[in-house]
Amino acid sequence: TIVKFRKTLGTVEVELYTKPTDTHSYLHYDSEHPIPCKKAGPYGQFLRVKRNCTNDADFQRHSASLLKYYKFRGYNKTLLNASLKKAEAKDRKALLNPVKKDTKKMTRIPLVLSYTKASPNLREIIDTTWPLLHIKETTKQIFSEQPLFAYKRNKNLKDILVRAAFQYPPITPGTSGISTLNKLTKCSNEECSYCPWINFRRSFTSTFTERKYRKNYIGDCNTPNIIYMITCKSCKQQYVGKSKRPFKARLGEHLRYVKNKSTEPT
Repeated sequence: TIVKFRKTLGTVEVELYTKPTDTHSYLHYDSEHPIPCKKAGPYGQFLRVKRNCTNDADFQRHSASLLKYYKFRGYNKTLLNASLKKAEAKDRKALLNPVKKDTKKMTRIPLVLSYTKASPNLREIIDTTWPLLHIKETTKQIFSEQPLFAYKRNKNLKDILVRAAFQYPPITPGTSGISTLNKLTKCSNEECSYCPWINFRRSFTSTFTERKYRKNYIGDCNTPNIIYMITCKSCKQQYVGKSKRPFKARLGEHLRYVKNKSTEPT
């Protein structure tokens, strides 16, 4: 929020502030989301602009920018203009007051589904056939109220293409690929000066949480693109870092830092 002081009027005004780095990547209209969710997005943003702008001229200027951003995201002009008019009709003073939450206990059972384009059809079928359950008194008492439709996000491309943990083919049948290959090993150099500093155990303990965690690491001191942790033997403090270079190159810098008692960050 930007605060402006007008000397001529002796008033303080505020208006919306957005960072220069803001990409305004609002929900795209072609995204597989419920229609009410898409309609609520622009209206909610226009209300936010109105709430944060004391002067109506500032509200109109920021709203014009918002219209441009939403058009770029595939929203049609009719929907955007209707949302803007609805927001303009609201009293700004009322918007600044906190909304009282409905404390009434909900009795309807939520029907939670992963949203797809076929979800509205399913809801229409349930709405149409629900009265059939009220023909008999027994089913009417059991199914007295329709379920409350609630949707959760379906799998997107990220969920399908990206995995947090990789599965590796087992070396021999009946063994797990992860348990067989997922380990840290010594390098082939028997006189390596870096391997003695590495903890080759399959797990490590956090000195802060005192919890034990399993390592998910494959390679040796020559492996690049790693996340590593150093534990001080004296104070037990732990440092977590990352390196794109081979691990021994980064480890060498830490060892020289300690040996030379350097005060500069490494």
